[in-house]
Amino acid sequence: MDATSREVSELQKRLDQLPHTPAEDALLKAIAEKRQAYVAVRDAVRAQRQGGDVAGARLAMEARLKPALAAYLAAQQAFVDEQHRLGTVLNETATTQRMRTVVMVAAVMGLITLGLAGGTVYLVRSICRPLETVVKVAHAIADGDLTHPVPAGRRDEIGDVLDALQHMQHSLQRVVGAVRGAVEQIQVASHEVAAGNQDLSARTERTPATCSRPPARWKN
Repeated sequence: MDATSREVSELQKRLDQLPHTPAEDALLKAIAEKRQAYVAVRDAVRAQRQGGDVAGARLAMEARLKPALAAYLAAQQAFVDEQHRLGTVLNETATTQRMRTVVMVAAVMGLITLGLAGGTVYLVRSICRPLETVVKVAHAIADGDLTHPVPAGRRDEIGDVLDALQHMQHSLQRVVGAVRGAVEQIQVASHEVAAGNQDLSARTERTPATCSRPPARWKN
C-alpha cells in the first residue's frame, strides 16, 4: 500500500505540472484534500491495528476509512470526467474552426468566380484549370485531407488564393496536431489515474482480512 501511495503521489505531481484550467485546479485541490484526509485515517487505523486494537481498527475502517476512500476516489473520478469533457470540447473546437475556414474560402472562391464570369474566352480558358486546382484543394481540405499538395509559383489572383489555401492548410495541420497531442496526454493521465484508483481500492478491500488475523506472537 505504501508503494501505491508513492506512485499516486508521483502521478499527482506530474498532473500538477501540466497546464490547467481553473476548474481543473479546483478538482486537483479537492483530490489533494481528500487524499490527505484518507491517508490520515488510514495511518490511524494502521496504528490501532499495530497496537493490538483489532476490533477498534475494524470499526474505524468501516466508519471512517471506507467513507474517506470513497470521497477520495470520487474526487479523482471527477477530475477524470473533466478531462474527458475537455477532450470533447477540444475536438469540437477544432472541427468548428476548420469548417469556418472552409466556408470562408468557399465564399472567396465564389466572389472570384463571379468577377471572372464576364471575362473573354481567352481569360476563361486561362483560369479554368487553375480554378479546378483551387476547387480540388479546397475539397480535399474540407474532406479532412491536410496533406493534399498545393501548387505554388503563380503571381496572380489565383496564386494569392492558392497561397491562402496553403497557409490555411498549414495552420489546420498545427491545430489538429496540437489537439491530438493534448487529447493523447489527457487520455494517458486519465488512464493512469483510473489504474491507480483500482489498485488502491483493491488493496483497501483486502485490508479487513489482514485486520481479522492477529499477529502470530499474540497466540503465545
